[in-house]
Amino acid sequence: MLNAAIVGLGWWGKTLVRAAKATGEIAIVAGATGRRANAEDYAAAEGFRLHDDLAGVLADPQVQAVLLATPHLDHDDHIVAAAGAGKAIFVESLANPGGIVVDLRAIADTAHEAGIPLIVDNTLASPYLCRPFEHGADIITHSLTK
Repeated sequence: MLNAAIVGLGWWGKTLVRAAKATGEIAIVAGATGRRANAEDYAAAEGFRLHDDLAGVLADPQVQAVLLATPHLDHDDHIVAAAGAGKAIFVESLANPGGIVVDLRAIADTAHEAGIPLIVDNTLASPYLCRPFEHGADIITHSLTK
């Protein structure tokens, strides 16, 4: 079982929590959001601890991986922080719904320098349009949440 944290608990974050639980292999053990008061009841109902921010999640020794449901423009900084804390990184190759293309090579380099795997959800791009292994991904998923 992989113990993960969710950062961002809006609609997409809650979708990721449901999808992670459905795998039977990922346990959401912690979370953080910018609107803590709005998420306290949800976190309690789902059975995970709620931290004040990303730093609190990254300091949590039980957290092995971080799922980001934060604005895509924040992901680069969040990925660097997660890698620096030794947490596995999970990203979408083509971020939905904004269509933002992430720099998989840069993220892979960051992850590998920290000795952690890069996990890429390649559902939206598909293997026809993007081959994440060629850009440094260690694990690729398709349709984890869609």
